[in-house]
Amino acid sequence: MIKKLATLVLQALPDALALHLLFFYKLGRFGNFAKPRTLNEKINWRKLYQRDPRFSVFADKLAVKDEIAKLIGPQHVIPTLWSGDRGKDIPFDQLKPPYVIKTNHGCNDSIFVKDAQTLDRKAVIEAINKSNAAVFGLLRREWLYWHIKPKILIETMLTDEKGAPPKDYKFFVYHGYVHFVQVDEDRFGAHRRAFFDHNWNKLPFTMNYPLLEEDVEKPASYELMVELATRIGSLFDFARVDFYAPAQGVFFGEVTFYPASGIGRFHPDLWDEVLGKPWVI
Repeated sequence: MIKKLATLVLQALPDALALHLLFFYKLGRFGNFAKPRTLNEKINWRKLYQRDPRFSVFADKLAVKDEIAKLIGPQHVIPTLWSGDRGKDIPFDQLKPPYVIKTNHGCNDSIFVKDAQTLDRKAVIEAINKSNAAVFGLLRREWLYWHIKPKILIETMLTDEKGAPPKDYKFFVYHGYVHFVQVDEDRFGAHRRAFFDHNWNKLPFTMNYPLLEEDVEKPASYELMVELATRIGSLFDFARVDFYAPAQGVFFGEVTFYPASGIGRFHPDLWDEVLGKPWVI
């Protein structure tokens, strides 16, 4: 009840005040959004002052596919098997697992279908309809999601050699140059994370998730991913561009304009400023 009341109060507050309160609640300090220095501060500055209409197009997981196909080629776009407005319209009988069901405007709402025999269609329809009806980003003032018409989409599931979701390579592109790379492993299990510089030197910090302490081999397609991420990210002063690199090839994941929504916990904290420095606003 208290959490629901706090959410209602935050939603009613002016944007700047709400973001300052969220920042303090999550990070234990006040941020400077007028003259930001850290990455978190600059992301909150962006929410308040940088209202680029292209953000909504590139954050739409369905609409962005056309843009990405034009920018880097359709071979790097994960195939869409179906899209629609209602869960009950999903053509389960025509879909061959494995595949992923998600919304075009949400976050962390992916449903992985690996086996048609054990699939609970009713539960899937209820879950995806709930996600599709949600208005994402209200509390955190992520305004770009409010301009995306909600859709349900189904994609081919990418897997690694063990049949698990592949590593996620996230490229931090500042003014047309990849400065940092984030690698996420086992995102739907024991999620761990590591960061690297442009030359694949591992950096001594993590953010939000435990550090992936083992050595991470530089992927064979690293230079290609850097090239493609640069081509996409150079359209903006800052963007995080995500890719997967399973055996089938290199595939675009998404473009993110608000990494960790501007309230990511860096360990150690000084790296928040290091990752913010290349972004000149």
